Amino acid sequence: MPRIFVLLLSSLNIFILSDAFSSSSLFASQPQPSHHHSALHYTASTNLTIRLRGGQKNSDQFNLTHESLAKLQHLVQLDLGLNDLAELPPDLFCPLTNLKVLNLTHNRLTNYNSLGLISSTGALCLEELEHLDLSHNNLKQLTQTGVASLKNLRVLRLNHNQIDTVAEISLQSLNKLQIIDLSSNRLSTISPRTFAKSEELREIYLQNNSLSRLPPELFAGLSKLLVLNLSHNQISSESVQRETFLDLIRVIILDLSHNQIKHVNDSVFVSLYSVQVLDLRYVKNHHLPLSFSMFTPKKDQTTFHRPGCVHKRE
Repeated sequence: MPRIFVLLLSSLNIFILSDAFSSSSLFASQPQPSHHHSALHYTASTNLTIRLRGGQKNSDQFNLTHESLAKLQHLVQLDLGLNDLAELPPDLFCPLTNLKVLNLTHNRLTNYNSLGLISSTGALCLEELEHLDLSHNNLKQLTQTGVASLKNLRVLRLNHNQIDTVAEISLQSLNKLQIIDLSSNRLSTISPRTFAKSEELREIYLQNNSLSRLPPELFAGLSKLLVLNLSHNQISSESVQRETFLDLIRVIILDLSHNQIKHVNDSVFVSLYSVQVLDLRYVKNHHLPLSFSMFTPKKDQTTFHRPGCVHKRE
């Protein structure tokens, strides 16, 4: 059989894959009795990347056991999104010592104990993981131990959950993190030191929450940040001070639109040397520094320009 690098198993439903790669056909399919239980077993070859994709909306049709991935030590990318999974075996992913990308989006996971990251000895797994997508689940908080073991993580997507709390030290071991998406959650506050140890961050997405206050030191030290989206929150004028964005010297996109900001004083953006898009829609009576050299727009325009900057206003 030829070497397989990507295997797509679409719309998983009522079948067993057993010793698939040792047979003449790609996989064997057979119906299951009564409970529609699906267990996935593979004989993995070296350098094998498998992406599992389920499209069923009935979790009874796609159940994983702690042995399901046991023979896939060389797996690099795994997609278990869109499977309506509410819980995973505690040590499901522990055999996957080379896994780099894990997609669990659009499931029903409610906490980090159900993510299959804990071995039978209590050790945490997936230390080589670089990309984790947990968007569109039912997570309630980002706990201090939830993803703490994933020290090589570069992308963390937690958008479209029900997160209302982010523990202050939840990201402190993730010093390689470059992208974090916490948009479309239920955050009303965020700790000043949430990003303190994540100085490699390039993109932060916090839009569509209920944030009313930004601690002055929240973005301190993030001199490599390129994109910051804070739109559609409840942020007040008092939260937008000179110290708030002082270290963001490389930010290209800053979105503050659709907040409760009534005015912005002229010192707030003084250190944003690289900004290309500054969105202040629904900010009234704002005062920008003279360096922005605003042009008078035509009647049907909503965009102001300066060299290196686009400033949107409605």
